[in-house]
Amino acid sequence: MGDLLKRIYKHRTSYFFIAPFYVMFLLFTVFPILWSLRLSFFQIASLAEPQEFVGFDNLVALVNPRFGRSILNTFYYTAVQVPTMMVMALILALLLNLKIKLRSVFRYVYFLPVTCSLVVAAMIFIMIYEPHAGALNLLLDSVGLRSLTYDWLSDPRTTMPAIILVANWRWTGYQMVIVLAGLQAINPELYEAAKVDGANNWQVTRHITIPLLYPVLFFIAMMSVIGSLQMFDEPYILTDITGPLNSTLTMVGYLFLEGFRYYKLGFAAAVGWAIAIITGFISWFFMRYLSRRAGFVS
Repeated sequence: MGDLLKRIYKHRTSYFFIAPFYVMFLLFTVFPILWSLRLSFFQIASLAEPQEFVGFDNLVALVNPRFGRSILNTFYYTAVQVPTMMVMALILALLLNLKIKLRSVFRYVYFLPVTCSLVVAAMIFIMIYEPHAGALNLLLDSVGLRSLTYDWLSDPRTTMPAIILVANWRWTGYQMVIVLAGLQAINPELYEAAKVDGANNWQVTRHITIPLLYPVLFFIAMMSVIGSLQMFDEPYILTDITGPLNSTLTMVGYLFLEGFRYYKLGFAAAVGWAIAIITGFISWFFMRYLSRRAGFVS
């Protein structure tokens, strides 16, 4: 104990400078986490009202059709949005890694949606999806596909695909830049050796480029899945959280409804912990079973 105190005293100046970070971390991260855990065991509609301890009743109440639907919607969104975004990002990165004219301009154009705020993007796509004068329906009608026109944000069959399209438009450019950085880190001598051995472009991409990109693709996949499990903004703006027949209700959207519309703060805290457990389990699965494939574990 004495040696510990001596080391602390010796490095007191360093501890003084890093102290603000730990104070902020405790106040705005650790304390809210512990407080939400406490709230999950209470029935409470307002922080100013008496709190009723209900034990694990809030967790038991999570077994209900609406929360189950929100889980299915979130998993559906993740299963479709993440792979399609990764494939598009990979294709764009491969194309824009070639020596073509105006390459920098194309890179900028594809990255530009990332800089667009969600509200602006949502307003753009609301006008595109408008059922009578929207650009999408007008385009389908002009090419003789009038039967495929929909009220895209009011039809339960098309609301989630419409939201996935918005998310892909916004984030594909960001993932493209990450993949592009991975491509530029590959040793060019590997490509030269493959060409000498007679490999064509497809064989080079399949047996050299893709395997060497596994760590980058793993990182993108894991971070994209974690982000998609917390998806809230797009359904909130485009379909008022739930959409028709709860077709766009996500787990975080369900938390928002219970906590900030129905004022069930204790139950909302329990929903938050359920989301954290699901996200943690999926993250563990990625690190435990997929990291070896990506080359992070020998």
